[in-house]
Amino acid sequence: MVYGHASGDDLERTAEAVAHYVKLGLQGDPRQSAIPGLASTYGVGRGAMHYEPAEKGAPPENRWSSEHYLNFTPQLFARLRKEFGPEIYLLHDAHHRLTPIEAARLGKELEPFHLFWLEDPTPAELQEGFRLIRRHTTIPLAVGRYSIRFSTASD
Repeated sequence: MVYGHASGDDLERTAEAVAHYVKLGLQGDPRQSAIPGLASTYGVGRGAMHYEPAEKGAPPENRWSSEHYLNFTPQLFARLRKEFGPEIYLLHDAHHRLTPIEAARLGKELEPFHLFWLEDPTPAELQEGFRLIRRHTTIPLAVGRYSIRFSTASD
């Protein structure tokens, strides 16, 4: 499966980016949106067909709020499922930003939207954390540089 990275500055722009990739024939792609109340969100690219907002030199520091993110992200996927239906694959990259219990909460809240995977919810080094996440959600997890999909309940 080939996928791109649909992202936007808000729900509307993210939905437009998803529509663009669907029109191109891509079966799925990670969906990212800027988080209301935060000045910037890592992983939301600049312009069409761009992914990571690459910076010269050291990466910029950004203010982060897990609570804003956890409250907003289910709204994003509710909107995308409503607009695009069950035919497309929905993926989401959390960019290692969550604690294991936060990732478990997010996975549980995203279950109604049938994600193909939740990528890098917590740092890969926290293997025990992935066991905790797996106990609390059925969302498949993707971990690591090449996003290997883990979905067995015994993990």
